[in-house]
Amino acid sequence: MELKRETNFVIYKYGDIFCCYSPLLEKKFYYLKHKNLDAVIKFIQKQTKAKIKVKNDSRICSIYIFVTYNCNFNCKYCFIKQQQKNKKKTLDSKSIPKIIKFLEMFEYANRFRIFIYGGEPFLHKDIVFQLIKEIKQSEKLKYAGITICTNGSIYSKQISEFLLKHDVYLSVSLDGDHLLNKERIDKNGNETFTYVANNIKRFQKDGVKVTISCTINKHNIEYLPQIPLIFKKELNIKSFGFNLPVGKTSLCVDFLSYQLFKTYEVCRKLSIYEDFIMKRLFPFLKGECFMKECNAYGNQIVIFPDLSVSTCIGNEKNTVKNLDKEAFEKLRLLWSKNITINMPECKTCVFRYVCGRGCALNSYIKTGSFFKIDKDHCKFTSNFVKFFVKKPINNKIKLVIMDYDGTIIVRDVEAALKAAAKELSPRNWEKVMELFRKHIKGFFDPKKLMYSIGSREKAERAIRRYFEIFDKGKLLKETVKLLQYLKEKYKRIVILSGNKKKHLIKELEKYGISNLFSEVYCFPPERKNAPESYLKVLRKEQVSPYEALYIGDSFTEIRIAESLGLRTALLKYGGKYFVEWIKFVV
Repeated sequence: MELKRETNFVIYKYGDIFCCYSPLLEKKFYYLKHKNLDAVIKFIQKQTKAKIKVKNDSRICSIYIFVTYNCNFNCKYCFIKQQQKNKKKTLDSKSIPKIIKFLEMFEYANRFRIFIYGGEPFLHKDIVFQLIKEIKQSEKLKYAGITICTNGSIYSKQISEFLLKHDVYLSVSLDGDHLLNKERIDKNGNETFTYVANNIKRFQKDGVKVTISCTINKHNIEYLPQIPLIFKKELNIKSFGFNLPVGKTSLCVDFLSYQLFKTYEVCRKLSIYEDFIMKRLFPFLKGECFMKECNAYGNQIVIFPDLSVSTCIGNEKNTVKNLDKEAFEKLRLLWSKNITINMPECKTCVFRYVCGRGCALNSYIKTGSFFKIDKDHCKFTSNFVKFFVKKPINNKIKLVIMDYDGTIIVRDVEAALKAAAKELSPRNWEKVMELFRKHIKGFFDPKKLMYSIGSREKAERAIRRYFEIFDKGKLLKETVKLLQYLKEKYKRIVILSGNKKKHLIKELEKYGISNLFSEVYCFPPERKNAPESYLKVLRKEQVSPYEALYIGDSFTEIRIAESLGLRTALLKYGGKYFVEWIKFVV
């Protein structure tokens, strides 16, 4: 192997594997398997005049200590409650000195970040307090950072005073406001946002440093860009981190990527740090490799209440019993090699240096092995790189194109579906509902509906009932404010719809907003979402795709507009800031 002569070289150490690269060159990565670092340095210096910087990526960085599996919440997506069967549920006070002694055996112990985890740790407040006191009394651990991961349900002045005295952070789990936090319920099925938000404010008032951990799933994915606004304006949060759902999910990876990147744009404007994107973005912008998105790959210790030890909080299959350091080091070495440079299926992937490997627990749930690749993560990484290497569009927006149904006018689709269902036999329910939903997306064909039911009379009755409800749309005050804002800023707004033009203009006049639009473009429903329809609008308005902004309520439409080069924003009704966030990205 020959190395080019460059001004500097960086060496990352992963166990007995060294990743050598020059930040000044793209794709110039070299991997050497060698146990002697000095030999690697001599090899590079022999062929180059490089200044060499060594980054040891083998040290322990984070510690998770499970105080308990007990919890006073019953969150619908929780994976921790699946692990507690037939296990010791709570750490006892006699085990704490053993844990301290075990942690003191490792190098750089004072640089650990220790997370006190659960369950809900404050259900066993005395154990938590004792654990923190003993950490602070240890010469080797007293400077380690400590964070308690909590659901935010328990507050007292005593807790605040203790946290302040020992410089302990709180990480509170919260998925948004009332609308977005519905998956986080208590044992009685009640919503939890109100009192958790109040407790966050109380801790902040006492001077405790609070961050938020937010899980993304079906309940909040459509409203993701609103979340930074909720945290900033209502809770004065300066940093938070997203968690992706663990296990099999029906979330579309492209949609998840799109929403995350739009959320990043909002965070940037609000000066809020979001960890999930930023921990990938920093090394990417600096030209460094990003091999591990999670410290479980050899840089983490997880201690369970029964004193078994692992590297991953979800890895109950491969644990070491009784705080056995020698056995744990063997497990850690195995996991330190569980990264893309050691995976045959990743050798030809151009993104292997920046993907972070993904979540091993997700790999296990989807493939049955902690050591296989999660294909959804591969797709997300591809989207991430494309988004951040995309050339910034500096053209001024000259035209705003807006979808109509669901974007300007809100329709009660579910009520319309139920009204139609009453006219149909249960036997055809699934087929018929699918056809009605295609209408919502702009692909409705009444003839197919009649054919699937087998009765023209029934079909016509169902269609009539559906449109009676569907046509009773609502125009929200917030939408009018957004339209006025866009009109003032960009001058030209047009509508792109699959409705009949006469009916649509009549409805605009009824709501008194026809003057806000310079033109209305209507196509047959089956052609409305065709790329040619968007291009026809652009030609008629004499603007390039880079000078246009498309706003719609369907990711299908957004994806088409993005593929043509238009800037986009997904407007989803619901949530307090559903209009305001758009102002941050347009």
